[in-house]
Amino acid sequence: MACPRFQPPTEEAFVLSSLKEFVKLWGSGSQASFHLECKDKKACLKFSAQLGSPADLHFVPNFPSPGLHEERHYPPRPRHKGPAQRERDRARAAAHRANKQLLIEAGKPAPATTDSNTEFSDSVQ
Repeated sequence: MACPRFQPPTEEAFVLSSLKEFVKLWGSGSQASFHLECKDKKACLKFSAQLGSPADLHFVPNFPSPGLHEERHYPPRPRHKGPAQRERDRARAAAHRANKQLLIEAGKPAPATTDSNTEFSDSVQ
């Protein structure tokens, strides 16, 4: 099955990937050169890099680069509650306030709550 984002290789993609490779080598302190010319809607690219032995790692980063070795984490999208959920939340909050008021009127200390989702019954004993 083909990747849905697959695009055929273009000359532009080749130039951009060569530039990206140059920037990686530049960042790692390796020796490289990149020369790009254009004339009459044609481009000429000259790229050279100092390579090591065949067994050496091609690129050893000295700084973490997002997307190369770890997943990118995007912030979660804001959650929007629907009208029914907002109404249930309002009813739950009203019941909580009413129960708290009844406890205060009865002279009992109101329970301390730390969770906003805690539900209280309407009856007070």
